[in-house]
Order: sequence, then structure tokens, then C-alpha cells
Amino acid sequence: MTTKTYAGRVYLLGSDPVVRFAAQELARYLKEISGSEIKVAKAKAYNKTREGWWVGLATDYTADSVKPSGNDDVIYVDAVKGHAVLSGSNGRAALYAVYRYLEELGCCWIRPGANGERLPRIAKPQTRRVALIEKPSARHRCICIEGSCAVEHVKAMIDYAAKRGFNGYFTQFRNSYTFFDRWYGMERHRKIKRTPFSSEAAHKHQETVKKEALKRGMMLHAVGHGWTCEPFGIKGEEWSAAGDKVSPEVAQYLAEVAGKRDLWRGVALNTQLCFSQLKVRELFTDAIVEYAQEHPLEEYIHVWQADGSNNHCECAECAKAIPSDWYVASLNLLDEKLTAAGLKTKIVFLAYVDLLWAPRKEKIANPERFVLMFAPITRSYANSFMSDKNSEPAPVPPYRRNKLEFPTAPADNLAMLAKWRRKFSGECVDFDYHLWGSSYSDPGQMALARVIHEDATGLGKMGMDGFISCQNQRVSFPTGITMEALGRGLWCADETFDEMASRYFHKVYGAKGTLVRLYLEEVSRAISRDLYTAPREPEKTEGIGQMRRASRKWLRIAELTAEMQPVIDKGVKSRDKIVAETWRALDHYAWFVVNYADFQRLAWRGDAAASAKYDEIADELDRRLPLLHDMLDTWSLKRQMQHTLWINGLPFTERIALPRP
Repeated sequence: MTTKTYAGRVYLLGSDPVVRFAAQELARYLKEISGSEIKVAKAKAYNKTREGWWVGLATDYTADSVKPSGNDDVIYVDAVKGHAVLSGSNGRAALYAVYRYLEELGCCWIRPGANGERLPRIAKPQTRRVALIEKPSARHRCICIEGSCAVEHVKAMIDYAAKRGFNGYFTQFRNSYTFFDRWYGMERHRKIKRTPFSSEAAHKHQETVKKEALKRGMMLHAVGHGWTCEPFGIKGEEWSAAGDKVSPEVAQYLAEVAGKRDLWRGVALNTQLCFSQLKVRELFTDAIVEYAQEHPLEEYIHVWQADGSNNHCECAECAKAIPSDWYVASLNLLDEKLTAAGLKTKIVFLAYVDLLWAPRKEKIANPERFVLMFAPITRSYANSFMSDKNSEPAPVPPYRRNKLEFPTAPADNLAMLAKWRRKFSGECVDFDYHLWGSSYSDPGQMALARVIHEDATGLGKMGMDGFISCQNQRVSFPTGITMEALGRGLWCADETFDEMASRYFHKVYGAKGTLVRLYLEEVSRAISRDLYTAPREPEKTEGIGQMRRASRKWLRIAELTAEMQPVIDKGVKSRDKIVAETWRALDHYAWFVVNYADFQRLAWRGDAAASAKYDEIADELDRRLPLLHDMLDTWSLKRQMQHTLWINGLPFTERIALPRP
């Protein structure tokens, strides 16, 4: 029996619950690193002569290196000769100080989920010299739920996000039902059959998620979708056709399109309102105020119009102004009501599809209340905003109600944002989709990681204050490089992509890190640009022809993987459990990427064998799900593969849009 050696104390200063969690985390990791007992003790005041680790807010110390702040995160670490100060401008910044200190000791946050961190072994960590004063480059660093999720997946993401310096989490909807349903109702069962999942269960999971974020001091972002249906008694939890007919009493408030007021293509979430009616704006804003009153811990409430595009009201009154004018009129009314209610809740409004066209008449009256969210969902991820910055943007086309085409070039999207910025000079964030469906266009990860990093580090140059990543929660197959690129890019805009990537791969794979990186870069080089520029609709016959010609070179991926396989086989035999797991992920990936490239080649050549290849891959993903589920969102991957088959006019077995039982 071995006896653990007592190695010191972590002193907790103040009563902030997030700082208390930070002290507990520090003690937990120091115990793992050193193998010695580390205790947390409450201290009445800071004592600079007493050895130990001191964790607190900037106001708990006599030094004024870090000023207290609500939303701006600044960390301070000074560890020397057995005495360490770990401090922050607020509670979560103190937690970030702990995680950055641990990183300097050699801890590596590989990815979210089980076996997602690699810890060093240091007998006396208190003797290590560490000195840091850091302020993140981007003020807002938020992750938004998407894809298919178990509550454990989201908890793992939030745990990782805090380690990587993210300061916000966005739950979407009133209960995040659709994301949890995809896992609990479909993906986890590995059957072409849907299992019942309730709104009540989703609400319970969402509350768990909120608690995990608040425990780490993260700012909560909420709702977004549903304001155009829920206040009118229409359930809006998912993008599916509503079963019930809309009553005439409610239909009068819906957008009139093609002479009818009804649910847009049967989907409540995609149905706009007739915003020229004052009654509609009153009901819309009253619901938001009521929600804000009932949810005081949610600092940022997203107020969006309906999803979808080219679905706005065509009635004579609505036609007197463009949608963004009616939108801003509603937001100003909302601000008046929130102010009257004494609520300081921040409102996030969006420039998205039809709302990319900036208002002509209206202007936000109280910019301090609002954050503009630029959501360029139709952009290409073949290039970053910064790599496209010297391109001459196309002139912003005139607004044509319900006949709009949306920009794909990053420069063209930024040109539309510039029009908005002339109307609104307050805070602005990029709400972007790199790690949603687009991640499957770069199976090598490296091209996308570079685009993510360039977008994140370029926010300040584009006049934006932060980033909200609308993303699947499981995006670390085979590595966590894309999340590393995003987190580090938002934290330190001065660090180059190569510096970040080299450090990450060395920490994860040691001496073989460069070889792994080169392999993934070659995979990206072989296929990603083709898939990023692929047609999104079956009518694009010229683009489909180009893809068929390009598909020949995708055979190169099988050759690259065969060359890498002996290295992977050796890696999985490592005696270090975490090291072996990182190589095992690459082993699964080696099977996947060869078959995925073959699927893409067959599909874009219009070969009917692509349908069978999809079934083969989907079946094997289901078989491997217990081993892959915390790294790879197989539900979202299947959706993208089915979309590829649809574009090419090929049949497929439906595996994701399953009917309710």
C-alpha cells in the first residue's frame, strides 16, 4: 500500500462560487499531476509570505495588475518558489488562470470527452516558474449547441470550452429539444427507427447544461428560434411540419405569401409574421419580456425572426418597408419594454439571409442594449474572411422581396455587413458555421482549421467583438485541431496558425506529431476544396460535371492512408492509455476516410454503387458508435451523405429524418 505525500494547499480567497470551483479544479489536477495530496483551504486574506497556491479575484490581492471586470476576461498568474497567485478580473477569468497555469505545467486539452486530456507527471509542481498576464483578443467567445447531442456530450463540451477559454454557451430554443431528440430518439439506438423523446426530458437536460455553464462563470445565451410561433400558441421545437391546422385567429398574424397566410411549407419555425401589424409586434415583444423576467441568469437573449429565406410577408403594409426595417422597429419596442421593466438583459439580433439587407429607414435607438450577430450561413468555407479581404466584393444587390439570392464569397458577405455597421455601431459578433455541416467537406480537418483560425484571429480587423460557433458538439474526429484553432485564435490573435498547430500535434502525438499533421494536410489537400465548392442543389449541372472530373484525384487518399497505417498500428500499442487512445482514433479514421472518399467519388460520378456504399458506411458507423460517439456526430454525418446522394439523383435509405412513433 502506497501513502500519498502531502504537497501543499490551495488557498481560496473570497466567496465567489466560480472561484471556489477554480480552486477545486486546481487541487484536483495538481493531485493527478504530482500524485500527492493537495487540499483546498479557505483563507481570510492573502498572505504573500505563505507558500501555496492562492486563487481569487483581482480585488482579493493588493497588487493591481488586473482590474476587476464583468465581461472582459483578464488573467494573472505568478508562480515562483512555492508561492503561486492565480487571479482573474472575474470568477471565470480566475478559472481560466488555473487552466492556463496547468497548461504551462504541461497539461494538454486534446478534445472534449473521455480520454480527452493528457497530463504530465511532476513530483513538485510548486517549484515551476510560471508568469502570465493575458487578455483574450476577442471579448465574446461562445459555443452554440447544434447537431445531435446527449447531455453528456454537451457537458463534456462545456468542460472543454472553459479549459480552452470560451466564455459563453448558447442553448438555442426554449429547451434545445431538437438536438437532444436526434441523439435520444435516433442516433444512440443504432436502428432505422425512432424512439419517443419528450419535451420535458429536453427541458431537464437543458437545465443541466445551464448549470454546468454557470458553474464555470460562462455567460448564458438563450432562445433565438421560436419567437415567431411560440407566442402565438404554435409549438416550435424542431424543423418539421406541424400536424395541426392554424386557426383563423392565429393565421391573421402570419406572413402573407403568394396570397395566403399559413405555415410556410408546413413548418412553424420557418413561418414569418406580418410585422407591419402593431398587434404582432406587441405580442412578439411581450413574450420576450416575459421570458427575460422569468430567466434572469440568461444574460443574452437572442431575438430572431423565423428561419428559412424568401418567406417574408407580401401584404401591402409590409411591402412599405424591407424586413430589416420592421425588425428594428420591433427591437426598439422591445427595448422600451425591457427598460420599463428594469431589465438589463442584452438582446442579440441578427443579420441573416433576408435580414442581411440593412434597414433603410429604422435605426437601433439604444445600441447599449444590443449585439449585432452577423450570420453568413451561405458563405463558402474554402477561404477565410481574411484571405478573401483583398477581393473586390460584388455590389450589394437591391432587395427583392422573396426573390433573393445570397452571397457565397466571404468578401461579398462582409460588404453586406458593412451596410449594417453604418446603421449600428454597437457590439458585433460573427455567428458562424465552420463546425456544423461544413466540417464534413474537409475530412482531413487541416484546411478548415486554418480557415477557422484566420477568421478568429481576424475579427478585430473586421470590426467584430467576438464569435459564436454554431456547431456540432462532437467534432474531434480524428483530432481536436479545429477546436484548438478556434479557441486559441479567439484567445491570442497574434499567434500564427503554424505555431498553434505545431504545438498541438507535438503535445498530442509527441515525436510523430509532424507526421500526423502532414498526413492530415495531404488528405485535406486532396479533397477539401472540391467538396467546399461542390453544388448544393441538383440543378447545378455544370458544377456536378466539374466534381466528376475532380473525383479522380480523391483516390490519392487511400494511398496516403496505406502509407500511414504502419505508424498508426505502432501508436495504438503505446503503454500510455491516453496516447494509445489518440492513435486508436486515427485507426478508426483510417477506415473511415478511405471509404468516405470512395463514397464521394462514386456519388459525384452518379454511380448507383454510392447508395450501397452509404449503407455500408452507415452500418459500420453504427457498429463503432460506442467507440466514436464522443468524437463524431454520426447523425449529422449521415445527413450530409444523404444530401450528397440527393444532389446527384441517387436513392438512399432514410436514416435521420425518421417519422415519430
